[in-house]
Amino acid sequence: LETGDPPISNEDGSLWVVFNGEIYNYAERRTRLITAGHQFKTHTDTEVIVHEYEERGPACVDQFRGMFSFAIWDTTRGHLLLARDRYGIKPLYVAARDGCLAFASEIKALLEVPWVDRSWDATALSAYLRLGYAPGVRTAYSGIRKLAPGTTELWTWDPVGGIRSESSRTYWKPSGEEMKPEPSFDEAARQVHRYLRESVRVRLRSDVPLGAFLSGGIDSSTVIAMMRQEGVDDLLTFSIGFEEQDFDELPYAGLVAKHFRLAAYDLCALAPPAILKVAGALGARIIPQGKRGGDFSRKLGTDRSLWHLDAIGPAMPEFCQAALSTSFREFLRVQTEPLDLERLFASDGTPQAALITDQQTYLRDDILTKVDRMSMAVSLEVRVPLLDHLLAEYVNGLPFSYKMNLHRSKRILRHVVRDKLPPQVLKRRKVGFVPPLRSWLRGPLREWSREVLFCNCPTVFDEKGLGRALAVLENDTRDCSNNIWVLLGLGVWARTEDPDQFLR
Repeated sequence: LETGDPPISNEDGSLWVVFNGEIYNYAERRTRLITAGHQFKTHTDTEVIVHEYEERGPACVDQFRGMFSFAIWDTTRGHLLLARDRYGIKPLYVAARDGCLAFASEIKALLEVPWVDRSWDATALSAYLRLGYAPGVRTAYSGIRKLAPGTTELWTWDPVGGIRSESSRTYWKPSGEEMKPEPSFDEAARQVHRYLRESVRVRLRSDVPLGAFLSGGIDSSTVIAMMRQEGVDDLLTFSIGFEEQDFDELPYAGLVAKHFRLAAYDLCALAPPAILKVAGALGARIIPQGKRGGDFSRKLGTDRSLWHLDAIGPAMPEFCQAALSTSFREFLRVQTEPLDLERLFASDGTPQAALITDQQTYLRDDILTKVDRMSMAVSLEVRVPLLDHLLAEYVNGLPFSYKMNLHRSKRILRHVVRDKLPPQVLKRRKVGFVPPLRSWLRGPLREWSREVLFCNCPTVFDEKGLGRALAVLENDTRDCSNNIWVLLGLGVWARTEDPDQFLR
């Protein structure tokens, strides 16, 4: 787009910014900055960042409503400011060593830097094998970390010693503290509706055509209803369907598309690898399809503070652990930092605490990571109006009973759109986005998956152990497809790596 190539500077060139993302309230901030005497060369949201920094320094992030990661180089002070948005919608990876600093939106860029430590992080890999992602600030590499969401870091350049960390500030994090006095349910619904419309409205500002993902669930249907209320008539929607009827949501997506008279594109005809790519762009999490209540008795003896972790990330079955090579299991056993995962997921065991924990782990490190990785791979910008921080702060502060009870999830959201969506959509139960992994791994992805797994023996896998795990997948009533999928992810990554990174 001809709207200003980065990096962008202030008036005298003393400040420079590189930026990834969107500042949705840039028009309002730009007007205020011009009134304060700042001169703009472009109409970009990027330029707003440097002028806001001139006014407020590192606290400029408090004024931004959007998804972003950026770096500001202050030539006068020799300061570098790194910043990431509140929910971590946009990524920022950092490596620092011996007076050197490197940062990027992708890990693979940092792997091109010679001094970056590429040794494997056992704690992150252990977490991945249990959860399917690495939570917190760790990555698979010891020398690379994530900048935490809602955080800024200030670095100072010293001509003699190089660059050094000056300070770090957490400027925002989700809070589960309920507001006092609590509003009535109807008043809360009116406020949620107002925040929803405003969030969608500011995200409709765009230099390119807009579309929407539509699953036929409450969330995506609500966003489309708000877009309609904001006057969007010409809208393309995109939905994913599967041949397996138990996994197919296209009929519900079709109901919503028909209700709003939308042009709808069904992506059900894609081959499995392509479907998986699109599923990643939608933020899919592969959810185990095990038998309901199977682990209930085991959980009764679990410490209350770990209920959440035990529920969303049960330990990998022994027959899948046996698929790992002896050397790799020993590496994980010796090098994994004790209780690191437990500390990240510890809570008081209440539903409200579980919501906040999810927002600080699964949401940002699993869903949002997949969305950004896959959408950016095809130059698609995905906006997430339900994660507007003003909306989130209000909803997080509402009584838990307003959000769900024994009979209904998303109570207040359903109430807000009760007269805007088809009854079938309003009444349906929550359905997670679950691809038919087991049938794929036993069908069209069978040969590919085995090639990936067995070519990594004996680096990370044990051939006999893999054979037993795959026999369970093929013949057993137990569904271990999610665990096999996690092993496949490890295998795809490991075959591009130097095994000496953990064997030495």
